Amino acid sequence: MEIHPVDRHKNIKKFDAESKKNWLITTTLDYLMDSYYEANISLNLFNEAQIELEKYHRSIFKRNISSNKPREFHERMPYIYAKTFIYSLDIYKGHLNNILNLNQQNSGIREAFENFKNAFPDLKFVRNSAHHLEQRVQLKSKDQKINVKPFPNDEFKNQTGNINHVKGIIGESNMLITESLNGNVFGVTDQNGDYSKVAISEESMLKLQSITQSLFDSFDWIMSNEILPTHER
Repeated sequence: MEIHPVDRHKNIKKFDAESKKNWLITTTLDYLMDSYYEANISLNLFNEAQIELEKYHRSIFKRNISSNKPREFHERMPYIYAKTFIYSLDIYKGHLNNILNLNQQNSGIREAFENFKNAFPDLKFVRNSAHHLEQRVQLKSKDQKINVKPFPNDEFKNQTGNINHVKGIIGESNMLITESLNGNVFGVTDQNGDYSKVAISEESMLKLQSITQSLFDSFDWIMSNEILPTHER
């Protein structure tokens, strides 16, 4: 299992006369770290599910199936963990935005927030389409019809040809992608009719780790430091 640790101290120095604000930031940092852990766990489980799916497909080819899971369960597992990773990032962003609103004088928090948006530019669109599938299958975003752009063929041309799955709805002239896995890239057609994507990858997790560490480093701390997540000894 890949674990991406973050170094932080026990408590933030009081940077505001209002102790309630200090408590809110500390508490929100704890919730932010929960979403960080969930993203890390989701990535590990996604990678394991991808490996298991590949093994399952090989066993079908060799007519040597030993799994007691239905085929559909094998095929859905990577999607479950991909979406959990995306939802964890979205929750993380919400907590980070709340921390920024609580202390807008801290330039390090603003920088972390901007770095997050740059690291995951399509996150909002992917999350919305994944969460509102009942609208997308009707080719809609809320009550507005989506003008679907042509199928993004170039996005699905990779070196390995490892396209796991593309699922969608045929519109008047183009296909609206409700979900797709191109290797470790989860993609959808967003509310603007464009193809949006998020990589469920080690690179994405390393970006999140760097952003999280820079966020913690932007505060003045007291007491000793600790490595998160903790390991009981």
